[in-house]
Amino acid sequence: MLGKLLVELRETLRTQGSTPATGQKLGTSDVASNGGDGDGTRGGGAAESQMAEYSRPADAPPLPPDEWGVPQEVIYGAKRNMLMSGLRNLKTRGHGKAGGVVAGAAAAEAEAAEGQEEIGGGFGGMNVLGRATYSVVELLDSHPLKFTCENKSTVYEKCLQSQTDPHSTDPLIFLRTQARPLPSTIDLLTLRASYERVQVHAGVFQYERAEENVHEWHMNFADKHLFGYWSGALFAQDEMQVLEHPVLAALQLELLEIELRSHTNGGKNKGLQPYTRDGRGATPCLVQNVPRLCAIDTAGPTPIYGNAFAQVSSEAVLAQTSCFGAPANPVRLSNILALEAPKPSQGTYTLSQIADILTTAYSGYLAARAASVESSTRQQAPLDVVRIHTGHWGCGAYGGNKPLMAILQTIAAHMAGVELIYHAFDEAGVAHVQHGLRLLAEVEAELKADGDGENASISNLITRLVAREFRWGVSDGN
Repeated sequence: MLGKLLVELRETLRTQGSTPATGQKLGTSDVASNGGDGDGTRGGGAAESQMAEYSRPADAPPLPPDEWGVPQEVIYGAKRNMLMSGLRNLKTRGHGKAGGVVAGAAAAEAEAAEGQEEIGGGFGGMNVLGRATYSVVELLDSHPLKFTCENKSTVYEKCLQSQTDPHSTDPLIFLRTQARPLPSTIDLLTLRASYERVQVHAGVFQYERAEENVHEWHMNFADKHLFGYWSGALFAQDEMQVLEHPVLAALQLELLEIELRSHTNGGKNKGLQPYTRDGRGATPCLVQNVPRLCAIDTAGPTPIYGNAFAQVSSEAVLAQTSCFGAPANPVRLSNILALEAPKPSQGTYTLSQIADILTTAYSGYLAARAASVESSTRQQAPLDVVRIHTGHWGCGAYGGNKPLMAILQTIAAHMAGVELIYHAFDEAGVAHVQHGLRLLAEVEAELKADGDGENASISNLITRLVAREFRWGVSDGN
């Protein structure tokens, strides 16, 4: 919610007031005079003295960055100051440490990068926009979780009470990466083997223990705002995953604080913004070593998925919740890959939409493989397989086409060199995936008939898919 408010505020500020004179710098002298401390208080400054007729509260926040182009009468207006002061209070309310996560913040300061670092170069390197390493205990201590949904609070309290056996102290690693261009061609000789190897199951993620020498990743069907809606009543795949892995909510709060600080420290750590997309396209976000504290059975005696979760009794929710943390039932660690599907549309899928979906999935899967290679190299452990657990990504609230999304994720997995396990929710979902895989076999035959040989062009592949006229569906409200 806070991240959404910040985005809405930026767009509002851009459109309010008059346009500043060409070359005018907004707030530059003010930041310089205060050393860019970003503590939410302001001193004098030439810009402020020039706008003396406007008043600002004592807790007024730092000025917006120059590139936003916000008029001065808006910067110093009472409405903006009131809203931003409220955001600042929300940001700091209830935190155990005024300075945020000490160890985590230091790691973020040291390791954040702007597309300069590459990981897993041997498997196709991935540009890292930002990297941060955290202690799970300190992250949760610094950001106590406060849910506005009573049933979520009840589940979280039960999880905390169940922690009787200390679990792994492996550091939580956050990576935000940059989208990768698609390869120009696709290998048709191995494509069939890839889609025949896709495992399709009725049901949801089980987060089973990984096999030896295998790295497992589970998709987060994200919004642009990473883990942005964990507190409220919504309980779709994203929110369910965060409730089962509650430190993800604390991570989101930490990343929001880093984003706020970046506005006053010259854009430092800007790469750690909690967004899965930016103006250039997808920015896949990866979180490694995430403790899973509970499992919630949404298909039990009482349906509790989606909007139903907040409406049933807490007793019904707890009856379908299994908590981990006892010696006989220890906490396990998950690796999470967060990608946003394209926003809902209507009619048939366009070439640009199909290309964007394929690029997003390919970039995310390649980043997961690169991160796994890096992790195994660091631990001097063998790595045989990188496996992605996915499902009907973008087919719930966004109304995506299930067979097409299965096709595109399968192609992306093939190009990225990872295995795919598809959790299709129910038998009807399995049928959609299997239909998509049959259609992919038909497209493969068409590409071979085109005479491209062993390698078909990606543009030809996408054109073939566009010609199939896949249609957008309707949002299911979850």
